[in-house]
Amino acid sequence: MTSSLNPDSLPCLGTGLSTDLYFPPLDDLLNTLAKNALQPDFVEVFRGRTVDLKHAREHIVPPAIPMTYHGDALWYTDPAFEHHPAYRRETCRANRHLDVTGSPWMIHECARKAVSGRTFGYYVPPVLEPSVARIIRQNGLLLSSRLEGRTLLIEIPPFPFFSMGQLPCGEFFRQILEQTPLGMGLDIGHALTAFCLEQPIFSPARFAEWIRNTFPLEHIVEIHVGGLLSLQGTSHPALWDDHRAPVPSVLWESFDAVLATCPLPSLKAVALEVDNKEIPSIVSEFRTFREIVRRSWSPHRERRNPLPEDDKTGQVISSRKDLSPERQPADVSAVESLDLLLLETLLDGKSPAPEWTRGDPALYRERIYTDEIWEFGGHLPDLFPRTIHLVSRFIADPRTDFVSFFHRVAWTDRDPYDYLRAKTIATRMWVEHLVQEKFIHGEAAKHVLQTVREEAEQILFDQDTVNGDPCPRADNPGGCSSCDRPFTGTSLSANPSSSLPDGGL
Repeated sequence: MTSSLNPDSLPCLGTGLSTDLYFPPLDDLLNTLAKNALQPDFVEVFRGRTVDLKHAREHIVPPAIPMTYHGDALWYTDPAFEHHPAYRRETCRANRHLDVTGSPWMIHECARKAVSGRTFGYYVPPVLEPSVARIIRQNGLLLSSRLEGRTLLIEIPPFPFFSMGQLPCGEFFRQILEQTPLGMGLDIGHALTAFCLEQPIFSPARFAEWIRNTFPLEHIVEIHVGGLLSLQGTSHPALWDDHRAPVPSVLWESFDAVLATCPLPSLKAVALEVDNKEIPSIVSEFRTFREIVRRSWSPHRERRNPLPEDDKTGQVISSRKDLSPERQPADVSAVESLDLLLLETLLDGKSPAPEWTRGDPALYRERIYTDEIWEFGGHLPDLFPRTIHLVSRFIADPRTDFVSFFHRVAWTDRDPYDYLRAKTIATRMWVEHLVQEKFIHGEAAKHVLQTVREEAEQILFDQDTVNGDPCPRADNPGGCSSCDRPFTGTSLSANPSSSLPDGGL
């Protein structure tokens, strides 16, 4: 039996900020907050370069303020996680980041940016099925075992206008976390996107009761609040997670209701997410955030609300299933089939059985996916200004043409994280395709090929310079034992009898 989370082993950090190292500039942000008597209790930073994180710890964040770490690129939701060498390298990188920041845990979205060889800029949430929960549980435990004593917090992801799978969101996370040492990150905005897909009527009180009655409260270590948008003119509630956006009143009220209503015996930290937001807005929102926390949560007093109990037994609510990997082996083949179904639903408009889909996947396909390809990681005309200028002389709508081309390209041999790299290589391939198919010809073809290769080479060089974080032990004789050492754990088994919602693929 896997040991349970021990909250007493984790420090209580209080009220802090979660931000990017680079924008807003961390030193400017902290100086402005200090001038406004709004110094945070801790600072959580997103994945960056080890040297930059080290500089932040030693020269920007005051020594008395703890730092925590928001990881990325470790997609433990991926059925290939155990065997993909890129994840071993990323785990080594994450440990370097945890070392230099001194963070007691790593919080990481329970999502992906690569599914069955396709690359996405935005988080793709998991299919809410028991087989997927078992994969995530097992991979999460594998990752946790390699964090050198630090705790892994599984964060609920945003659900971009839809969710797939038959499990309620709270039960899905209960099946992942129950009877494990893994913690949970509860992002209030992300949870709202799930709630509005599951429940027909919203109020902050109903939302807080939904959290209280369905989520594994004893595992929640950290709470996040960030910007949120609401799309208009849709048949379903359409909430969109965007940290650049203001925190709307409905999100403040929901956060307040959760703190006031839910017993949270393991909660150690609450953070306002402010990456990519202007500093004056952050000052105003952090003041509101602190007022709510001071009113509704005290980390040092005993919770006045008990954990919810089962009506019949009086025991704390938990899943009745024995979820140990030995009793419920992870089924890779079933999850891989669900991944294919997810892709066909998102990208091709496939319609699974109604009980398998909440919300409207077409909203993602029509409102997010196209913009994501053209905009995310850099607006394509800004990345390739000379190339797009030349292409536009021959192609009436370069945006539509590029998105259509990108949609057809699989990235099975690429690193499972770097969207900008994938986008850059796709742009070069797109131009080569246009020349090959004679859409661009003659001397112009030679010129545009030379131009796109020059611009792509510069982008890849800049990306390695700015974001590259090679392991310092990689050049040692024998390489790095952490980067090269395979994950170890219970072998994943396949169950050929598993079925799919609409008859299979």
